[in-house]
Amino acid sequence: MPDETSSPIPEPEVGPENEPEAEAPDVGPPAPGRRGGRLRRWLRGRPGAALAGSLAGALLAGSLVAWKTDALTLPWREDPVCWDALSRGTVADLVGDDFRADELPLRTEGISSGRVLATCRAMRPDGDGWTMTASVRDLDSLYGLDRREWPAEFLNGLMTPLGDGLTGMVSPGRAWVALPASCRLTGNYDPPTVVDVSWGDLHISRADDAEEDRAVLARGVVELANGVMDRFGCEDRLPPPGKLPPLTWLESAPEDDLCGLEGLRAPEAMRRQAEDDIGYDQLLSPASEGVGPVCELGLGRLERLRLITIEDPAMAMVYKRSVGRVGAEALEGDGVGSFVGDLGVFQAECPDGEVTFVAQLDDYFDAALARELFPAYVRAEGLRLGCGPLRVLPKG
Repeated sequence: MPDETSSPIPEPEVGPENEPEAEAPDVGPPAPGRRGGRLRRWLRGRPGAALAGSLAGALLAGSLVAWKTDALTLPWREDPVCWDALSRGTVADLVGDDFRADELPLRTEGISSGRVLATCRAMRPDGDGWTMTASVRDLDSLYGLDRREWPAEFLNGLMTPLGDGLTGMVSPGRAWVALPASCRLTGNYDPPTVVDVSWGDLHISRADDAEEDRAVLARGVVELANGVMDRFGCEDRLPPPGKLPPLTWLESAPEDDLCGLEGLRAPEAMRRQAEDDIGYDQLLSPASEGVGPVCELGLGRLERLRLITIEDPAMAMVYKRSVGRVGAEALEGDGVGSFVGDLGVFQAECPDGEVTFVAQLDDYFDAALARELFPAYVRAEGLRLGCGPLRVLPKG
């Protein structure tokens, strides 16, 4: 505060190692003849006010010194966010340059479960626009959520592979990648540890900037995963994402070669629906490293069926414990499986190892149609993979 008796604010030291990233604001006294004179007259005879002015000046000076010595966190700094694993530039490409980031620390929830739980969110200070959410988690079928909610977002027909050497996928609004086995905190018979990033609406597949968003998310999720691995003390590093294949969306699902599989014919109920000009659409995601393809069929946003093939043993563990559950409709034939509620799972031995086939339907999808289509899908996928024409039959 300007006063004849107050000491001038000390100038903080400036050097190459602590020079501010932005010029400090001017904190000098007001120009003569303006508000400074009136303020000085008001302070005369008020010792408490003068003391407050001196304290305010000291606090302001301390803040400036803290700015220069990195002790004060400011939103425009270039420090990485989300466990110091994600550059601010990557986040800014999604939510804009002006954002705040909040995170929960990387931790393990209990010795028995071993579930790594951590979440980081970045958003604009005014709350406008999309929020970016990054998570580190151990997928675990014991809790039920990871075989339903997570696949609905991260194993759907909008996803495409990240590239060679990466078990992961990306869409215009979602991305995930599994940490290598050498850096997982789970056991050999547990689902993997994954890093995932979500941004915006799940259903933005045909936006004009979808390709740019996919590229940013792909780069960001791998960057984040490598940073998390560093925090875990792992020496391995994931390679950068490769060229992303195009999204494959058909407004009308074909009657023949459904899901791109030779010989897979649409059931009669689907063909009748198409004749009423309210036909099923089809989203087809190519195979990733051990995960996929994913064929998604549906009517609008709520009636969706996802048919998934999983060759990666760790990812298959997300669904493996569903087989043989109490109350499930058992499946047999050239493998073992079950159908319970909204989830069908069938596992069979193929030349390259065990393969898990999954049918997952949303609440409004026709359950009878899903049960009719699933065995035909397994048979056609088995032929494609060299497993032979796998038979899926109700047990008994």
